[in-house]
Amino acid sequence: MTNRAVDLASSELVALLDHLPAMVALWDEDRCNRFANRAYVEWFGISPDDMQGMHIKDLLGPKIYAMNLPYIEGALAGEPQLFERVLVDTLGQTRHSQASYTPYVVDGVVRGFFVLVVDISARVEAEGALLKATEEVAVQQERERVATRLNELVVQRLYAASLQLSATLQPGFVDIGQRVASVVQSIDEAIRDLRSSIFALRPPAHHRA
Repeated sequence: MTNRAVDLASSELVALLDHLPAMVALWDEDRCNRFANRAYVEWFGISPDDMQGMHIKDLLGPKIYAMNLPYIEGALAGEPQLFERVLVDTLGQTRHSQASYTPYVVDGVVRGFFVLVVDISARVEAEGALLKATEEVAVQQERERVATRLNELVVQRLYAASLQLSATLQPGFVDIGQRVASVVQSIDEAIRDLRSSIFALRPPAHHRA
């Protein structure tokens, strides 16, 4: 392949990488940048040319660098890394990202690592929506269970108590005091069950916040 063909192939490769909706970079063993595509402009506001030779700590900042350091060291030790991170881009937009660090190996020696960072915000939002829907279904099922319990316990006890009171009105009924005491006890138990059921219908604290 001629030098011109090599240059053409290289320029086409760079153009391809610049059009990817993901950050692609190469960092050497000293953690300095050797290549970056244009996605870094959108995420960090820094052009690939300005990133040349930059230490990764200067790009990420001390906080994120400290969080990513175990993965950087893992990649430089020859172990591929995959993790998720929340980043704020130059527009102040919060993005959920998935980063992969792949060791760059030359003649059996790790000379740095490749970085691929993709935006997974849409996936995270979809998972959040699914979780919320699942929780809502669970709450609805619990309410239906409690409603059934109300019918089986509270309503039946109150109905039984009303029958007992009706019996005291029959001619010749004796020991009214004992019967009334029994009815009062049944009503108290029904009230306790009702309070317990109402409490069970209340959403968890994190749903009320």
